[in-house]
Amino acid sequence: MFVVGDDLRYIAVNQYACTLLGYTRAELLSMSARELAPDVDLHEHLTSALSTRRLEGRSVLRRKDGSEVEIEFRAHEALVAGMPFFVSVGWPVSGS
Repeated sequence: MFVVGDDLRYIAVNQYACTLLGYTRAELLSMSARELAPDVDLHEHLTSALSTRRLEGRSVLRRKDGSEVEIEFRAHEALVAGMPFFVSVGWPVSGS
């Protein structure tokens, strides 16, 4: 699970995300989505997510050791204290 702010920086992550990617929670919270998914057109994803308030698909994330893992994900907008955030749940594609 990843919680991302409008600046594409991680606000919260769960332990599974840390284990899957090889980062500590503190390391992931100091990163942006651009760093984990450098080959993804995040501007296009963000534009789509903002218009529909949700997004789903596949993405390739870069682990700390430089290897990559393909994931499927679902992201939905959530409001906390009137501020929008995107909560994304992802899982590895079989064989990744």
